[in-house]
Amino acid sequence: MNVLFAANDFVYSGLELAIYTLLSHNKNVNIYVFTMDCDIYNEEEGRGTRYAGLTDWQIERLHKIVKYLGGGTSYLCVKDVHDLYMQYLDQSVNRYTNFTPYTALRLLADIALPHVNDCWYLDCDVTVNGNIEEYYHSYIRKGCSYAADR
Repeated sequence: MNVLFAANDFVYSGLELAIYTLLSHNKNVNIYVFTMDCDIYNEEEGRGTRYAGLTDWQIERLHKIVKYLGGGTSYLCVKDVHDLYMQYLDQSVNRYTNFTPYTALRLLADIALPHVNDCWYLDCDVTVNGNIEEYYHSYIRKGCSYAADR
């Protein structure tokens, strides 16, 4: 299974819990996390917001969790997607909404992960309470992944 998250420093604790619960019930999971440092200036409001990506300490801790709970069958890849965000999403219509720039990062999956044919996106406030492998494969077989739109 391939699972994608988008996270910054602010939602780290939720990300850690989501990964912990995911791997407590599932094995053979490739976990991808998109992160970035980002300054967004809203001209309409005349103010800017600074978003901090995951820190090296947080990333190392996630690697330890995946190694411990994944039993050597799961994988973690944390990707800094700042350059891709600036290239494809910085001037998008979603930029001036109430949502953080991280909500749009999932749209970069096919560009940032060209070797991944299918994946599920999970928010950092999700807890997994059981094995989701059957649901994952059923969903992918139905062609509902982003890869089906390529």
